[in-house]
Amino acid sequence: MISYLKRHWRGQHHIAWALFVNGLLGCVAATLAGAIVSDATPLNWSRPILWADLAVFAVWFLWAVVGIFRSAMRALREQSTWLTKAVAVLALIILLWFAYYQAVDLPDTIRGTPRLGAPIRLGCGTTSPAYGRPARTPTL
Repeated sequence: MISYLKRHWRGQHHIAWALFVNGLLGCVAATLAGAIVSDATPLNWSRPILWADLAVFAVWFLWAVVGIFRSAMRALREQSTWLTKAVAVLALIILLWFAYYQAVDLPDTIRGTPRLGAPIRLGCGTTSPAYGRPARTPTL
């Protein structure tokens, strides 16, 4: 397992594997895990759980981005087919878009009012009034 993580970090995986398995499927898994943990969390634990979710996502995001970037650069630098080079260019475009998306949404996500994502439950079960949902009162 550690060698797999190291190989991805070093960019030694094929660009298609790095992008679609470590990137796309990893993002889906991280998002689902965060949603499951968030929904299963008692209301009074929401803020610490949000920070833990953000920390886990940040670690995965850094690992995925570095590995995908290095794999893409290796694919562009080495002798490879035009399809591999096209996937590498696509990967770099996706990385730029995803990094921009995360950077724009992060301050609002921390405040609990994400503009681009789904509503996030914070504090005592309150949600963003921008979504038209009333705040829930915690049950003891």
